[in-house]
Amino acid sequence: MKTGLLALTLCIALKLAAQPAEISIQLDGYQPAVHKNFIEIELSDVNFPQKTQLQLLENGTVIANPVIDHAREIMITYDDRAIPILIAPGDKVILQINTDSLLNRNTTEAQVSGALQQSNELILKHLQTIEGWFFKASNAFAVDKSMPEDEYAALRWGEMQAHLASLDSLVSREQITDSIFTTWAASRVRYEAAFDMCVFPFLGKINNKLSETDAYFHFIGAMEPANAMVATFRSYAEYARVLAGDFQIIGGISDKYAEQRQALRAAGQSSFPVVFQIVSRLQPGAQREVAMIYIFKNTSRIPPAYQDSLVRYVSAAQLNELNRPASIQSVPLLQLLQTFGLNDQEKQELQQLYTDTQGKVVYHDFWFFGCAPCMAEMPYYNQLIEAAGDSTQFIFLAAHTQKDDWQRIIQKYNLKGRHHLLSKNQLAFYERYFNIKGFPHHQLLNTKGEIVDHRIAPFSATDLDRILKLLETVRTNGH
Repeated sequence: MKTGLLALTLCIALKLAAQPAEISIQLDGYQPAVHKNFIEIELSDVNFPQKTQLQLLENGTVIANPVIDHAREIMITYDDRAIPILIAPGDKVILQINTDSLLNRNTTEAQVSGALQQSNELILKHLQTIEGWFFKASNAFAVDKSMPEDEYAALRWGEMQAHLASLDSLVSREQITDSIFTTWAASRVRYEAAFDMCVFPFLGKINNKLSETDAYFHFIGAMEPANAMVATFRSYAEYARVLAGDFQIIGGISDKYAEQRQALRAAGQSSFPVVFQIVSRLQPGAQREVAMIYIFKNTSRIPPAYQDSLVRYVSAAQLNELNRPASIQSVPLLQLLQTFGLNDQEKQELQQLYTDTQGKVVYHDFWFFGCAPCMAEMPYYNQLIEAAGDSTQFIFLAAHTQKDDWQRIIQKYNLKGRHHLLSKNQLAFYERYFNIKGFPHHQLLNTKGEIVDHRIAPFSATDLDRILKLLETVRTNGH
């Protein structure tokens, strides 16, 4: 779409009358032939985030029109770099940012206007500093998994307090009086740590001794958002969703509920009643509402007795949104590719990957060089490919990777299947339709070439039978 400005309407169910706002983005130094041609705008919402991908005009501009009821955070993601901007109802925001500084993770070369200009200027100015604190902090993905939970909680909580002290020093040194910025920055610090603490107990290990009542999870009480705006920040949304996931894991594996699960299995039921019991005991507030919506959204078979229970725990607006019929993409991927904004060569390269795939299930693996979970899967793929047989086509798509590194990995593991090194714009196509949020990412197409809405988690040798059963289910049932 190159003849006019692009518009975005993001509508969500709200208690108050919503108003349209406008954000105009200008990437200075943008070159269509060199840089990624697509940008993502996400209206942060803990339960129902609204994300739209827009194509930049040739001059590097794009306009979005979110509909919002109160000041909230919008995430602007370009080529794997996320920039937060606060926007108010009826606001008109202009963000002008240097493309090279954006790609180099340096946000100082930016200008912003609008009702919350001062707050946004402070965010852009200090974002890199705050992110630097997190880069140096402990990380659940990298830390020794043998560390006891209580030790890790103490370590990460202490780092959070140190970051908050650094924020206080920064505010004092810079003589910052903007309360919106300080609220945003403090929330970012607190929920970054809380997210990490939620991830640690169940990352790369199964701790069936831990339950939600253990001292490790005492930090939860301090993480209730102070106001409605904080509850829309992406930092809070990411924390709240992973916390809800913890409750689901605990209900499924904790020894504390072993007898209950056994009784439910004997009655032919899932562990949902256990998870519901855990979440319902939380203190009333945003965290309980988020967790309730999460477990209802992420449970395929909810016992009938619980179907009407949600109304006691969530607002009418959130309940209406949860009950909105899901939009299922039933258009074949190749048909979607035809209308996507790629040049002819980029389209042809992707089309060739799907030669002779009609009537087959297509398994996609998205990876990048340096991604440890991606590399951990590679030794098992040839075994999976051989066991799946000719009824499944495996396509490996590398992103953010140099050509030499891409070829080296394929040769190292002698990977079968089809392989392609994605351009930035080709990746944008899959980001739009596959909702890629991290790596590795696995996505299936059914025998009609349609997207299957089912995620395959990072796997090892013990998971191959489970994946093969899923492939067979998709081949026979289409989903």
